[in-house]
Amino acid sequence: MDISKKKLLAVFVIFILLLLTGCDSISSTPKADHGTINLKEFDFMGKANADLDGQWNFYWNRLLEYQDLGTEEPDFTTYVPDTWNNEHDLSGEGFATYTLKVVTDLPEEYLAGISIGTISSSYKLFVNEKLVASTGRVGRNAEGEVGEYSPKTAVFNVPGSEFIIIIQVSNFHYARGGIWNRIYIGSADNILKLENTIIGKETFLLGTLFIVAFFYLAIFYLLRELRYTLYFSLVCLFALVTVDTVGQFIFINSSLNFNAVVCIWYSATTWLVFFLILFMHKLYKSYFSTIVSAIYLAMSLIYQTLFFFLPTRYYTRLADVTNFTETAALLCIIVIILVGAGKGHKDWILNLLSIVMLLICYIHDILYWTNKIQSKYGEIFIIGVLIGLFLQMIIQAKRIREYFNNKTSAELMLLQAQIKPHFLYNVINTVISVSRYDAEKSRDLLIDFSQYLRKSFDFKNMDQMASLNDEIELAKAYIAIEKVRFGDRLQVNFDVEEKIDVKVPILVLQPIIENAVVHGVLPKTEGGRIDVSIKKKGSLLTFSVEDNGIGMDLKAPGTVKTGEKSNIGILNIDSRLRGYYGRGLDIKSEIGKGTYISWDIDI
Repeated sequence: MDISKKKLLAVFVIFILLLLTGCDSISSTPKADHGTINLKEFDFMGKANADLDGQWNFYWNRLLEYQDLGTEEPDFTTYVPDTWNNEHDLSGEGFATYTLKVVTDLPEEYLAGISIGTISSSYKLFVNEKLVASTGRVGRNAEGEVGEYSPKTAVFNVPGSEFIIIIQVSNFHYARGGIWNRIYIGSADNILKLENTIIGKETFLLGTLFIVAFFYLAIFYLLRELRYTLYFSLVCLFALVTVDTVGQFIFINSSLNFNAVVCIWYSATTWLVFFLILFMHKLYKSYFSTIVSAIYLAMSLIYQTLFFFLPTRYYTRLADVTNFTETAALLCIIVIILVGAGKGHKDWILNLLSIVMLLICYIHDILYWTNKIQSKYGEIFIIGVLIGLFLQMIIQAKRIREYFNNKTSAELMLLQAQIKPHFLYNVINTVISVSRYDAEKSRDLLIDFSQYLRKSFDFKNMDQMASLNDEIELAKAYIAIEKVRFGDRLQVNFDVEEKIDVKVPILVLQPIIENAVVHGVLPKTEGGRIDVSIKKKGSLLTFSVEDNGIGMDLKAPGTVKTGEKSNIGILNIDSRLRGYYGRGLDIKSEIGKGTYISWDIDI
């Protein structure tokens, strides 16, 4: 099995595990039938909670209380969770009462709990005549209603082995009205544990999104050329807002005006989709991605205008349209990735996998939210976001590493481009001069020179590592050229331990020897000596280059430790060594006595 298949298998396993662990602790319970649910067989003492799905009694345009039920007949039974304008030919605006008779074998005053998701736009929940939970203010018209959008958990004492749950619902602020989320019942401890589990999962996801968003925003601040990191950061931020507004309101205050909460929710989802497209466009730029980005920018601006200026009950009627455009956006992103794959872009498989998983989870949740399907897993979009985030972190880490590898390659090329023209002229003149009296020696000199140039500009190895032998050969080729030019003024001795077959950072040894030649030995009239040592010491390979040249004042401007341009080559080497091993060059020097440079690498 190759590496890519192993990655796919690992991600698939993670997906299944998260899906299984993400399922809330819900027992398989009987469904409500004609306004009654029998929970006599349900183990309230166990660890699970029961859902109250099924047929509830429904009273349209009536806000009833416990004492009214003896004289009032329901209009019909309706399925919960669902919206009243989904199953029945009713307006989304209006008010109604839902009732469900719960039959148990619980003792009187048993402490039970109930968990209610968001209900549009406001409600009151009673157990018999006792008010247990509510959001906003239930009204018979838009003026009398105060909408509120938040989930609730409540505990209550069971009035007897049989009791009636009554929910008054009014909706004048949203396109869909009714109980559109599952209601759970169980022991007080289990319901509170369920709430803590849901909050814990969402807090973990939101915290992860926030940290990742901040991290990539910091990367963009430091490396403006990596613009895709800004888009990825914005994707995470808008995902955070979207998840929070359809979840537990951990960051966003649920007591905000109902219209404001819905506007934030819809706006964040819209811009999340756009910046996800823009992010993929930046990674896999093509004519198709350019067109898709422009279209979705225009659509996002139009949607945002509607969200700002239209009442919530109007633009929320476009939910099916926005759901379709969001699904289409994910499909377009898949096409963008496949087009990029056709052009030879890397990491397309992981990107494709992350978007496909997001698409699957999104479609599942859209069908679940709109009550088109019933799923024991509930909402799984959080799982899709976590997996997508995990895959994107892997991809972006690889891209950033590649960026720095390319940058290092460019710096190495710049370093080698510092072979000054007069050095080339001097070598050529030396060859011409030597050829007049020693053709064989001039031929050897040209071989050394070609060897030097070939190894100096060999950047095929993108991990910026080369064999130690290659680095030594490059250094000796350089010294051979300089020896022909300067003769006895330059003495270089190598003390290299035999049989060391390791990879070392490319272009470190030769530039340091060159620095010793040009800035240490040659400025002396009589020349000097350079000793090069490479020794193995335990798990380290120790290099040293020592000369008896003119030395330098390390505190003076223009020296290595002051960071002046005159020593950009040595500074580059020091920086690269620190990046690889966490330690750089150790430089000691004394005016008139010479310079000693050493460094260690791990082997």
